[in-house]
Amino acid sequence: MNRFEVSGVPEPHYIAMYGGTGVGKSTFVNDATGTDSMPVGHDLPSCTNQVMSSEAFKVDGQDIVLFDTPGFDDTTISDADTLKRIAEFLESMYRRGIKLKGIVYLHRITDMRMTGASARTYRLLRSLCGAKNLTNVVIVTNMWSDPPTEDELLRERQLQGDFFKSALDDGAQIMRRQHPGQQSAHAILRSLLPKPAVHPQLPVELGRGVPLQETEAGRLVRAEIETKLSKQDQELKELRDEIKLLVTESNSKAQRELEHYRERKEREMSLLRGQLASLSMEIEEGRKFWEGQFEDMRTRRIQTMPLAEEQGKDYY
Repeated sequence: MNRFEVSGVPEPHYIAMYGGTGVGKSTFVNDATGTDSMPVGHDLPSCTNQVMSSEAFKVDGQDIVLFDTPGFDDTTISDADTLKRIAEFLESMYRRGIKLKGIVYLHRITDMRMTGASARTYRLLRSLCGAKNLTNVVIVTNMWSDPPTEDELLRERQLQGDFFKSALDDGAQIMRRQHPGQQSAHAILRSLLPKPAVHPQLPVELGRGVPLQETEAGRLVRAEIETKLSKQDQELKELRDEIKLLVTESNSKAQRELEHYRERKEREMSLLRGQLASLSMEIEEGRKFWEGQFEDMRTRRIQTMPLAEEQGKDYY
């Protein structure tokens, strides 16, 4: 049961921003809210490596809170840690009985080819959300030229007919964000307002007691890490063989260079093993953080209600 409803405090619509690093999620939030509350980075590294919430704002008289999420291709944290942070946030909502109104998935129309990171981000969206909830997803292409170029229009047709086709077939919608600013951001959010709010698949799995690494999203991230580990392990074996050969040839300079390379590979493998271990760890600490965040939101809304009533405002 929703604790906002129990206390009589009107609940805002919660919408999550999703997409790779540098696609404009934080800029969208700032445009929608009319503030500069979210740090914006026009180049890597990412400015958002935590889930961050906006203050409530109105679209057509309805209160909305946006959540800016880190990208799965983040330069500062691993995909495993990104998944954990998103899982902590979503599971906290689920435990409080709060549903998500929708997900805005941003994709640059200027990306003229689909990278491995983009494909991974899309697959993880489907596993986080669940196929039946894709009706609550709006895919937004942004960073258009004015007017659109022929290449961009061709790319849009390719995205609709190929890359995003399965999501569109399952009920997702696709929209252009051709210009920055509040008007275009609100038009996109407005498309989600008629949708019934849902619980995404990931927190439902966690609520059933499925460990994070065994959820559909967790298995995708784990498989990616295991593939990298396997490749690194093979490269390390080949390096050791080369070093042994150089020892017999008494080539000390080349041997030292390969030893340094081997040490670097071993450090990389250690980091990957740490990411695998991270997936299996409890997410209690982050869950407690979000419990506090949602309670703070509730308290602020209680405090603003009397003032709003005096001013004759409508709260939903």
